[in-house]
Amino acid sequence: MIKQKYTLYLAAFLFGGVFGWVLDTTFRSLSVGYYTSGTLIPFFSLIFGTGSVMLYGLFQYRNISFFLSVIIGTALSVLLELGGGSVSRMLLNYRLWDYSANPFNFYGLIDLEHAFYWFLLSVAYKFSMDHSSGLKSRV
Repeated sequence: MIKQKYTLYLAAFLFGGVFGWVLDTTFRSLSVGYYTSGTLIPFFSLIFGTGSVMLYGLFQYRNISFFLSVIIGTALSVLLELGGGSVSRMLLNYRLWDYSANPFNFYGLIDLEHAFYWFLLSVAYKFSMDHSSGLKSRV
């Protein structure tokens, strides 16, 4: 049982990291008109992988409403982005993203636009988890 639980968290980390890399690289490349990746590890996004595990853990709680769990997930994702960006700047002396040109930004590390994207991803993640657990119970 415990081994299965850790396997699911590992799968969430790996899936989230690869999915996040594809999403981020596609968006960045389309924005500048050529291939570019903004991750430290080729073909993998640590922040999306970590966020995926965090959301997977949060969305396990069935006694929280859909809306509240998505709001909490969005807030945690934005805090993760702030923390990840801060650590990258302080420890690696490298800025992986810069939102300083966007309105409503905080030190260029987080902004309202990307918080909205985290909200959409949280909705999609929660929706897919709720529906996949329904499928598992019917099988």
